[in-house]
Amino acid sequence: MGIDNAKLFGEFYDVYSSETYDETIGAAEHLTSTSLLLLSRKTEGERRDILAKVEALTGRLNDTICEDAPLVVALALLNTVCAVERLVQSRAGKQK
Repeated sequence: MGIDNAKLFGEFYDVYSSETYDETIGAAEHLTSTSLLLLSRKTEGERRDILAKVEALTGRLNDTICEDAPLVVALALLNTVCAVERLVQSRAGKQK
């Protein structure tokens, strides 16, 4: 049992100390803070419209991904978060 726990700890350490993990978490944090800040600056009507679109898109995504294995879905969503965050940064850079 001790060897299994040590191996599991090593695997967690490898994952959490990886560059990919750091980039993914950083992208998620940046995307979250930027999105919520931008949303808070919108009028009440704009927020309602945005959130209605979010709800509709979430429903379509759920319909699309429900058939895949949870690990595949999780990794795809994490990859998408990173891609969207890069897109936001790119567009922000062009607006400066």
